[in-house]
Amino acid sequence: MPRYRKLVPAAATLALAGSLGAQRATVRPPMSEWTAVYELSAKMDVAINPDRLLHGPAAAVAPNGDWLVSFQDSADHSGRDGVVSQVRSRDRGRTWSAPAVVYDGRNNGDFGRNPAYGVTQDGRVVLVVQRWRAPAAGVKPTLQNEGIVGSVYLVSDDNGLTYLHKGLVDPEAPLRHQGSSSAIIRVGATLYMTALAVNASPPGITLYRTDDPGKGWRFAGYVLRTSDLPVDWISYPSIVQRKDGSLLVNCVNFCRNFQTVSQDGGQTWSAPREVMDLRIRNNPDLDYAGGVLVAHGRGEEGNSVWLYFSPDEGLTWGSHIVLDRHGFRGWGGYSASLRTPDGGLFVVFSTDAGPRTGHKGGKPDIRGVLLTDVEVRRK
Repeated sequence: MPRYRKLVPAAATLALAGSLGAQRATVRPPMSEWTAVYELSAKMDVAINPDRLLHGPAAAVAPNGDWLVSFQDSADHSGRDGVVSQVRSRDRGRTWSAPAVVYDGRNNGDFGRNPAYGVTQDGRVVLVVQRWRAPAAGVKPTLQNEGIVGSVYLVSDDNGLTYLHKGLVDPEAPLRHQGSSSAIIRVGATLYMTALAVNASPPGITLYRTDDPGKGWRFAGYVLRTSDLPVDWISYPSIVQRKDGSLLVNCVNFCRNFQTVSQDGGQTWSAPREVMDLRIRNNPDLDYAGGVLVAHGRGEEGNSVWLYFSPDEGLTWGSHIVLDRHGFRGWGGYSASLRTPDGGLFVVFSTDAGPRTGHKGGKPDIRGVLLTDVEVRRK
């Protein structure tokens, strides 16, 4: 497949210490201070269906090495008639199976959206699904009244071929989990998952843990409350374990990205800071390409997928690169990623751009690119 060698100059922003409300100084170091070098493949079709809107992908490597991608498979962007479908690749993304429905709640009035994967230490695949119910006739959905109900989860013992529906993530307070927009990470034998809680009391970003998904999830408290931030709502949480073992969580209010760190496995969290040089608008996702921390998601301009590199574990971020540009009708740009055994990163995203995509009203499909040989070089 075609590959392109790229250099990304540094454009890091350093914030003055202090509260979120404090003034900040922006310092842009010389372009020669550091640069990210990488290889980027041509875009590959992952799932194409002109009659359906495919959106909000999740990605994981199954225990047997298969690449799994699941996504919202619906009639429109909001998710009407929505199920969650899954495809798999056994040849590093070159070819993909036909989509198969893995979650269908339509008989109960539930539409599936925004899946998230986790893989346990003993080889089970966990799939968490955001559920949406259409508002009553004449009711205009808003961010705070969008019809999102409590999320459910499924578990597979056969590398994602079949799934057992387990029920609500949080039976005690379902609205504390209204969707996970990034991968579920594993630290030792424990899975960690962040969640959106827009309609919970209080609203914010929550954390869940489990050592055995067959026995359910434990609510582990709040990562952030909306009241901790200078905004009226917060969304799209992403979590990653950094090289020093700490947990980094990123969430966003449109293009304002906020981060917090835990040094004790999610029991306590640092005061949040606004990341001034990270301008992802929707669905920012943290991951590693080789040993370099990256963030990807829908870019500030709204019709593209951006990816940033960080030379210092998320303290600062360089200039973004554009992985995909798509039309304005398709509501694309949501992304996910999986790590390859050789240190690469396969990034999948929804887009209506491509020779086989967006042929009916701009409905997006799922495509992907392979990012490899990432290295930060310093002067």
